[in-house]
Amino acid sequence: MTLTRSGYSAPLSTAADFRGLTPIVLRRALARAGTVLYEPYLAFEAEIPADAPAAVTALLGSLGAGFTGTTGGDPAWIVTGELPARRAREAELRLPGITRGEAVWSSRPAADRPVVPGR
Repeated sequence: MTLTRSGYSAPLSTAADFRGLTPIVLRRALARAGTVLYEPYLAFEAEIPADAPAAVTALLGSLGAGFTGTTGGDPAWIVTGELPARRAREAELRLPGITRGEAVWSSRPAADRPVVPGR
């Protein structure tokens, strides 16, 4: 996107006016063009202690994960699903704290999904 005319009028306009307006104009232009924005997701598998499923699924759910399965129970659970790639690092950093360091996390690229406005 290139700004070709700004209508700047000192002292009524400021640079902040244009910085605030740019995302709005860009969003409208993309919508008008029918552009769909996608984001990458990761498929994950977490092996967690038997007493941690509620805390782990609450954490992952709050990060936007969708679950595809939960199996096991004693001595551990396996939780699988997909998570937005931008939230995976946060899951990796917080998981040890809620599992006393006893979790095993693995992930791999999965499909890209359309971004839902407001999320």
